[in-house]
Amino acid sequence: MECLPAQHGPYGKLCRQLPSDRPTLTSTQNYMTTTFNVTMNKTVKVMTAVCFAIIFTVFGITYGISMYDGIGLAATTATTVTFVAVLVSMFLSYYYSPKKIVADGHSLTIIRRIGKKALPIRDIISIERYGGMATDLRLFGVGGVFGFTGWFTGGKGKYFAYVGDHCNTVMLTTTRRKYVVSCDKPEELVALVSSLIGNGGKA
Repeated sequence: MECLPAQHGPYGKLCRQLPSDRPTLTSTQNYMTTTFNVTMNKTVKVMTAVCFAIIFTVFGITYGISMYDGIGLAATTATTVTFVAVLVSMFLSYYYSPKKIVADGHSLTIIRRIGKKALPIRDIISIERYGGMATDLRLFGVGGVFGFTGWFTGGKGKYFAYVGDHCNTVMLTTTRRKYVVSCDKPEELVALVSSLIGNGGKA
């Protein structure tokens, strides 16, 4: 905050808000909003690229055979339908993949590529670093394409994942279910949410 001398106005000092040099922090209604970026690690990027390459290669070969070797319209249609179904699955993987996490005094919001998931602070029971995802069992979801999303289970029970990097994960226990999320600075996320929980969801 910068204030001008009193002679610059009839009511004393005039003040103006200076631009913040920390763009990830903004003040809104007396509480801070903090943004944590979610980055896909090298493993996820490689798996995504390889998966796309395999899908398009297999489709191209299969479609070519069905078109030119006289297999018939039924086989061509089945190949096309299968390809479209796989692409839809890939789109859903992209839809649910996390982009960033936004925390404020009221909620922890997971911003997906399309859409978002908000977790009220009052519903969060605990948050802690989680390092067991590499060995956890996938129940229903995606294990590497655009990240790790969906239902998994491990030593701490069943949870829903929004993960871009399985090495930077934290576990959130809420009144409804458990979540595992990742961000580039997991320790800072744990510290911030812990303080909000301890403050009754007020910053």
